[in-house]
Amino acid sequence: MLSIIAFAVSIIVLVGADQYIKYIVETSMAVGETVPCIDWLVQWTYVQNRGASFGMLQGQTWLFVAVTVAMMALMVYFLAKGHIKHWIGTIAVALIMSGGLGNLIDRVFKGGVVTDYIDIEPLFSFPVFNFADCCITVGTVLLCVYIIFMHDKLSETNKETQEKEQTEDEA
Repeated sequence: MLSIIAFAVSIIVLVGADQYIKYIVETSMAVGETVPCIDWLVQWTYVQNRGASFGMLQGQTWLFVAVTVAMMALMVYFLAKGHIKHWIGTIAVALIMSGGLGNLIDRVFKGGVVTDYIDIEPLFSFPVFNFADCCITVGTVLLCVYIIFMHDKLSETNKETQEKEQTEDEA
Protein backbone atom coordinates (compact mmCIF):
# COMPACT_ATOMS: atom_id res chain seq x y z
CA MET A 1 0.00 0.00 0.00
CA LEU A 2 2.83 2.40 0.86
CA SER A 3 4.49 1.79 -2.51
CA ILE A 4 1.24 2.64 -4.32
CA ILE A 5 1.00 5.90 -2.39
CA ALA A 6 4.66 6.74 -3.12
CA PHE A 7 4.09 5.92 -6.80
CA ALA A 8 1.01 8.18 -6.97
CA VAL A 9 2.66 11.01 -5.04
CA SER A 10 5.73 10.92 -7.30
CA ILE A 11 3.50 11.20 -10.37
CA ILE A 12 1.57 14.10 -8.81
CA VAL A 13 4.81 15.93 -7.89
CA LEU A 14 6.38 15.43 -11.33
CA VAL A 15 3.22 16.47 -13.22
CA GLY A 16 2.84 19.44 -10.86
CA ALA A 17 6.44 20.52 -11.54
CA ASP A 18 5.91 20.17 -15.29
CA GLN A 19 2.70 22.21 -15.25
CA TYR A 20 4.19 24.87 -12.97
CA ILE A 21 7.26 25.36 -15.19
CA LYS A 22 5.02 25.58 -18.26
CA TYR A 23 2.84 28.14 -16.47
CA ILE A 24 5.91 30.28 -15.66
CA VAL A 25 7.06 30.12 -19.30
CA GLU A 26 3.59 30.90 -20.69
CA THR A 27 3.03 33.88 -18.38
CA SER A 28 6.50 35.43 -18.50
CA MET A 29 7.63 34.89 -22.09
CA ALA A 30 6.23 35.60 -25.54
CA VAL A 31 5.99 32.75 -28.06
CA GLY A 32 9.32 32.57 -29.86
CA GLU A 33 11.19 34.55 -27.20
CA THR A 34 14.57 33.22 -26.09
CA VAL A 35 16.19 33.90 -22.72
CA PRO A 36 19.81 32.85 -22.10
CA CYS A 37 20.32 30.49 -19.19
CA ILE A 38 23.75 28.83 -19.32
CA ASP A 39 25.67 30.39 -22.21
CA TRP A 40 27.29 27.30 -23.68
CA LEU A 41 24.62 24.76 -22.71
CA VAL A 42 20.98 25.82 -22.56
CA GLN A 43 18.57 28.67 -23.15
CA TRP A 44 14.83 29.01 -22.63
CA THR A 45 12.85 29.38 -25.86
CA TYR A 46 9.05 29.44 -25.70
CA VAL A 47 7.63 27.22 -28.43
CA GLN A 48 4.08 25.95 -28.90
CA ASN A 49 4.22 22.44 -30.33
CA ARG A 50 1.16 20.94 -32.04
CA GLY A 51 3.04 17.80 -32.99
CA ALA A 52 5.01 15.00 -31.39
CA SER A 53 8.77 14.68 -30.97
CA PHE A 54 10.70 16.80 -33.44
CA GLY A 55 7.40 18.43 -34.49
CA MET A 56 6.20 15.31 -36.35
CA LEU A 57 2.49 14.74 -37.07
CA GLN A 58 1.46 18.35 -36.52
CA GLY A 59 -2.17 18.78 -35.43
CA GLN A 60 -2.87 15.08 -34.75
CA THR A 61 -4.09 15.75 -31.20
CA TRP A 62 -6.62 12.90 -31.19
CA LEU A 63 -3.86 10.43 -32.13
CA PHE A 64 -1.53 11.66 -29.37
CA VAL A 65 -4.30 11.54 -26.78
CA ALA A 66 -5.33 8.01 -27.81
CA VAL A 67 -1.75 6.68 -27.83
CA THR A 68 -0.93 8.32 -24.49
CA VAL A 69 -4.04 6.93 -22.79
CA ALA A 70 -3.40 3.45 -24.24
CA MET A 71 0.26 3.44 -23.13
CA MET A 72 -0.64 4.62 -19.64
CA ALA A 73 -3.33 1.94 -19.35
CA LEU A 74 -0.82 -0.68 -20.49
CA MET A 75 1.71 0.44 -17.86
CA VAL A 76 -0.92 0.35 -15.12
CA TYR A 77 -1.87 -3.17 -16.27
CA PHE A 78 1.76 -4.37 -16.13
CA LEU A 79 2.18 -2.86 -12.66
CA ALA A 80 -1.10 -4.33 -11.39
CA LYS A 81 -0.21 -7.80 -12.72
CA GLY A 82 3.18 -7.69 -11.00
CA HIS A 83 5.24 -7.75 -14.19
CA ILE A 84 7.43 -4.93 -12.89
CA LYS A 85 9.48 -6.62 -10.17
CA HIS A 86 12.09 -4.02 -9.19
CA TRP A 87 12.10 -0.41 -8.05
CA ILE A 88 14.01 0.67 -11.18
CA GLY A 89 11.13 -0.56 -13.34
CA THR A 90 8.61 1.16 -11.08
CA ILE A 91 10.50 4.47 -11.23
CA ALA A 92 10.75 4.14 -15.00
CA VAL A 93 6.98 3.66 -15.30
CA ALA A 94 6.31 6.59 -12.93
CA LEU A 95 8.54 8.86 -15.02
CA ILE A 96 6.98 7.80 -18.32
CA MET A 97 3.46 8.18 -16.95
CA SER A 98 4.27 11.59 -15.43
CA GLY A 99 5.67 12.93 -18.68
CA GLY A 100 2.82 11.48 -20.70
CA LEU A 101 0.25 12.95 -18.33
CA GLY A 102 1.98 16.36 -18.32
CA ASN A 103 1.86 16.59 -22.11
CA LEU A 104 -1.64 15.06 -22.20
CA ILE A 105 -2.92 17.85 -19.94
CA ASP A 106 -1.53 20.40 -22.41
CA ARG A 107 -3.07 18.66 -25.41
CA VAL A 108 -6.51 18.32 -23.83
CA PHE A 109 -6.77 21.67 -22.03
CA LYS A 110 -4.71 23.95 -24.29
CA GLY A 111 -6.21 23.17 -27.67
CA GLY A 112 -3.70 20.50 -28.70
CA VAL A 113 -0.68 22.71 -27.99
CA VAL A 114 2.21 21.51 -25.83
CA THR A 115 4.46 24.17 -24.30
CA ASP A 116 8.16 23.52 -24.98
CA TYR A 117 10.96 25.69 -23.61
CA ILE A 118 14.27 23.84 -23.07
CA ASP A 119 16.57 24.79 -25.95
CA ILE A 120 20.05 23.27 -26.11
CA GLU A 121 20.94 25.11 -29.32
CA PRO A 122 24.11 26.56 -27.76
CA LEU A 123 25.42 23.01 -27.29
CA PHE A 124 24.08 21.50 -30.53
CA SER A 125 21.07 21.74 -32.82
CA PHE A 126 18.09 19.87 -31.32
CA PRO A 127 14.34 20.57 -31.15
CA VAL A 128 13.04 22.51 -28.14
CA PHE A 129 11.52 20.24 -25.48
CA ASN A 130 10.08 20.38 -21.94
CA PHE A 131 10.33 18.75 -18.50
CA ALA A 132 7.66 16.17 -19.38
CA ASP A 133 9.73 15.10 -22.38
CA CYS A 134 12.74 14.71 -20.06
CA CYS A 135 10.68 12.47 -17.75
CA ILE A 136 9.56 10.32 -20.70
CA THR A 137 13.12 10.02 -22.06
CA VAL A 138 14.78 9.18 -18.73
CA GLY A 139 11.92 6.78 -17.89
CA THR A 140 12.24 5.04 -21.24
CA VAL A 141 16.01 4.60 -20.84
CA LEU A 142 15.49 3.19 -17.32
CA LEU A 143 12.75 0.87 -18.58
CA CYS A 144 15.04 -0.42 -21.32
CA VAL A 145 17.81 -1.03 -18.76
CA TYR A 146 15.30 -2.85 -16.56
CA ILE A 147 13.97 -5.01 -19.41
CA ILE A 148 17.36 -5.82 -20.91
CA PHE A 149 19.37 -6.44 -17.74
CA MET A 150 16.95 -7.22 -14.93
CA HIS A 151 13.50 -8.47 -15.91
CA ASP A 152 14.47 -11.98 -17.05
CA LYS A 153 16.82 -12.50 -14.09
CA LEU A 154 14.13 -11.40 -11.63
CA SER A 155 11.57 -13.62 -13.36
CA GLU A 156 13.91 -16.63 -13.14
CA THR A 157 14.59 -15.92 -9.44
CA ASN A 158 10.86 -15.70 -8.73
CA LYS A 159 10.22 -18.94 -10.65
CA GLU A 160 12.96 -20.76 -8.71
CA THR A 161 11.57 -19.44 -5.42
CA GLN A 162 8.06 -20.60 -6.33
CA GLU A 163 9.33 -24.04 -7.37
CA LYS A 164 11.29 -24.36 -4.10
CA GLU A 165 8.23 -23.35 -2.05
CA GLN A 166 6.07 -25.82 -3.97
CA THR A 167 8.60 -28.63 -3.34
CA GLU A 168 8.69 -27.78 0.38
CA ASP A 169 4.87 -27.79 0.53
CA GLU A 170 4.72 -31.23 -1.11
CA ALA A 171 7.26 -32.69 1.33
